[in-house]
Amino acid sequence: MLDLIFASMALFLLSPLLLVISILVRLTLGSPVIFRQTRPGKDEKLFTLYKFRSMTNQTNKKGELLSDSQRLTKFGRFLRASSLDELLELINIIKGDMSIVGPRPLSIYYLPHYTSTMRKRHQVRPGLTGLAQVSGRNDLPWDERLALDIEYVRNISFLIDLKIIFVTFFKVFGRSNVSIRGTTSIKDFGPYSVIKEQGKTHMRINDMTYSEIGSYWWLEGDNFKEGNTLRHFDWLPVVDDFAFSFSGRAAISIALQDIMISLNIKKAYVPSYSCVSMLQPFVDYEIPIVFYDVHYDDGFTYHVPQIDNDSVALVMNYFGIETHKVKNVIMDFKQQGAIVIEDITHSMLCQQNAS
Repeated sequence: MLDLIFASMALFLLSPLLLVISILVRLTLGSPVIFRQTRPGKDEKLFTLYKFRSMTNQTNKKGELLSDSQRLTKFGRFLRASSLDELLELINIIKGDMSIVGPRPLSIYYLPHYTSTMRKRHQVRPGLTGLAQVSGRNDLPWDERLALDIEYVRNISFLIDLKIIFVTFFKVFGRSNVSIRGTTSIKDFGPYSVIKEQGKTHMRINDMTYSEIGSYWWLEGDNFKEGNTLRHFDWLPVVDDFAFSFSGRAAISIALQDIMISLNIKKAYVPSYSCVSMLQPFVDYEIPIVFYDVHYDDGFTYHVPQIDNDSVALVMNYFGIETHKVKNVIMDFKQQGAIVIEDITHSMLCQQNAS
């Protein structure tokens, strides 16, 4: 009830400022003025988050969206540094999606990466500000940020909320620990997360974590030159199954989400041996699906079709069978200009299949 009262009062008092910001966003960035995005709330129930838009839709010569830092305007930087872009979240508080204080609502694409402990941050409603934000804003490493979220959930009280609100005002108006979202050195939590529990490690090989190698590795460069075999992957570690932090199904969703940020994918080519859950990310993005033939005859055989422009191709290995033969399929798709999402390196690198 207090959240509703305070948010309603704040929205009324700040309405002239919100109007001015809306006009400036419209003049500098055009339409839409409001940025909307689905986020997980209490008990991971999804809701639509509202913010003022702070970035352009500027693209490169290929029609790909530029990076966040390149698309962020001077006015957008000001909005983010001052947190004025988040004032529209008062509407979310009034609707009951959020509280004034609580863990910040993060991307839905982070959900597959959370440990059981991390998921406890969703036991309360997300907040406009939180313990992690007053402890370091956007510069905190993810481990520390999520640990502070859990600490808040475990010790939640009215007095702690008041303290966080007070410190928030001090930091925002005193411009203490100011960092601009989208321009910090802290990487996106999703594909770059390294989960410490259950035997996972911080070790990096060729600037990739085990997590990235296992289920989120877009094959690039010369790794698959003609004639390469599994022996040529000795620069990669041989690891146990427990070193892979999320399933290929989750990785497909995360990879596609990253691709769709900068590219307009018009078609997805997927193998005829595909389960529904692996197709779901393409369905969610309303991408037309074209099946290419895969059949089993003393090993799996892939029949790669001619593909259209602006396409993504899913390449899978089945139960660790003859992984090294898939390289030709990947290269065929890539030579035709497709972006390849593969789910084969787990079977290449896990102990029982790496001999």
